[in-house]
Amino acid sequence: MQVLRTGRAFLVADPHVLAVFRMTAPSRYFDWRISRRPVEEALWAGARP
Repeated sequence: MQVLRTGRAFLVADPHVLAVFRMTAPSRYFDWRISRRPVEEALWAGARP
């Protein structure tokens, strides 16, 4: 699957795979953000004067 910068699917070989991706990607992203929160806060704390 190729995706353009606009976020629209450009070439879809398997529509089911695209549908599963669309359903699971947001939750995976937010789970990743939550797990990275302590690291990002430490980085921001070190960057502030």
